[in-house]
Amino acid sequence: MLHSPLATICQGCAQRAVERFEAEGVTGGRDPRRLEPQWQQVDDATLLRRIVDIADARDGVEDHLAEWVGRLRGRGVSWARIGAALGMTRQSAWERFEKRR
Repeated sequence: MLHSPLATICQGCAQRAVERFEAEGVTGGRDPRRLEPQWQQVDDATLLRRIVDIADARDGVEDHLAEWVGRLRGRGVSWARIGAALGMTRQSAWERFEKRR
């Protein structure tokens, strides 16, 4: 597993992602952190698969964020502080995360 304060991903998943990028003609240019799809070489079916992958990643990030917010709430951190850290109001933070706890 690769861990950071922001995400967790298993080594196999990371390797499969790199292999998929390479197989689908996605290059990073000189900066490997910056992936630029070669749109003219990618067909519609590949792009449709990619949006599913992106949606899955979004859901994973949202779950991870909700877990961290839950831990903060468990420590008694206020919704106002959580909202401020996320650039939203206390009410918005509560509406977004309370139902996920």
